[in-house]
Amino acid sequence: MKKKLSTWLLVAVLAVASFLRLYNLEATQHFLGDQGRDSLIVAKILKEFDPVFIGPVTSIGNMYLGPLYYYFMAPWLWLSYPSPMGPIVAVAVIGILTVWLVYKLGKELVGKKPALLATILYSFASTVVNLSRFSWNPNPAPLFGLLTVYSLSRVWKGEARHWLWLGVWIAVLSQLHYMHLLAVGAVGLVWLKMFFSKKLIPQRMRQIKFSLGAILIICLSAIPLVLFDIKHQGLNLQAFNDLVLSGGGIYHAGSSNALQSAWQVISEMHGRTMGIMFELFLGKVRWLNTLLIFVFGWGVWQWRQQNIKNSSLLIGLNLLLVMVGVGIVGTSLYGHSVFDHYISYLFPIVFLIYGLVLMGLWKWSILGKLMSLALLAWFIWFNVNTLSFKPAGWQINDLIATSQTIAFRVGSNELYTIVLISPSGDLHGMNYKYFLYTLGQEPLEFSRIEEAQTLFVINEFDVPYNLASSPVREIQVFPNLQPDEVYRMPGGPEIVVLRK
Repeated sequence: MKKKLSTWLLVAVLAVASFLRLYNLEATQHFLGDQGRDSLIVAKILKEFDPVFIGPVTSIGNMYLGPLYYYFMAPWLWLSYPSPMGPIVAVAVIGILTVWLVYKLGKELVGKKPALLATILYSFASTVVNLSRFSWNPNPAPLFGLLTVYSLSRVWKGEARHWLWLGVWIAVLSQLHYMHLLAVGAVGLVWLKMFFSKKLIPQRMRQIKFSLGAILIICLSAIPLVLFDIKHQGLNLQAFNDLVLSGGGIYHAGSSNALQSAWQVISEMHGRTMGIMFELFLGKVRWLNTLLIFVFGWGVWQWRQQNIKNSSLLIGLNLLLVMVGVGIVGTSLYGHSVFDHYISYLFPIVFLIYGLVLMGLWKWSILGKLMSLALLAWFIWFNVNTLSFKPAGWQINDLIATSQTIAFRVGSNELYTIVLISPSGDLHGMNYKYFLYTLGQEPLEFSRIEEAQTLFVINEFDVPYNLASSPVREIQVFPNLQPDEVYRMPGGPEIVVLRK
């Protein structure tokens, strides 16, 4: 009876998760520059058989990621082309799959009840849902963070072949966002623990053999980037060196005094702990989140004592804490703001900790039950109030309509380009360029803007600007700044047409 009840509860949770990730998806899309750029690149892969060797560029350091996300997008965009909705739906489907795996894999890590609690909370957490509702390279990361900690549990239990799977998961994470490489730190710690706990040489050699296989998988995944670097004189390698190995401003400046530098990082760990564990899911109430650090510590301890004889669950707990701990320390070393997508690979792990903390507190005492209920009530209130399904102000259909008016004004062999004046900061208007490409009227690439015979200046949201003093390169090099035509889309941007 209990098994049937939990099965139906899981089905209901998955139904809710699916609704939250798929409801009104197209109307709520903010199809911005990154999405336009990615869709344009993938469209050229499909239409022109133009393979790419690099992925998106990092916002800090100008380092290119691998192209894996583009090739993930390709079959989905092929299904929906010219609409960009295919990859968006694919990300939502991955989000739904991750909800199911939080329970499926989580019950092996922390047990059925904590895993089910974690799954319920994860299914409607607003930050998680929001990242599942649009196409962006970091958004599938929660799935692979969860698979990483699961494979770590398997190798801890003696299944050395899972080192190969860890190679796959790390290879994927490294191409979604460079901050996800913090998972390597956790994998490295587990590797050392496993290696030195083995007393027999054959066991150590088996671990080394499969670990070398994992390294080979990671190296093979990096071949496109290596080929790109060979062609471009080590451009990406130099960027990696400047960004990561030489600091490149990504670490805290610290002090010449090692003790002061260490204290700075330790001080930062308080804020990073709150950021990873609480702020995204319970809000930025500093005093409450500080208190929750101690509450969660007590809840973890209670759960551990309650399951002290279950070695399998204790392994799961240790791995969850190692993954989150490395994430906290790693982000504490980082000298810039940590955005939610930087740490998204940790989301399922954090929620499994939520599940076991709630169970630990519930079984502890009456006070623990009250604390669990208060935490659940606060979680529900915060996340229900921060879920949003409001239609985007300027939707995909509006972008298409605007692009059609531009394509209509361009001659068959006319060289032209566009500029976007918008709070988004995407001066090149990559979202419009994607739709213009699908209409057979692709604007000039940036390297050829001086050849443009016509320039369209799209001003979204009536942002104040002056053509004569504009710092935008496309406008600066255009010889004639006298408008040939000015028109406005209904409820949308003003478009200034400049012609030579």
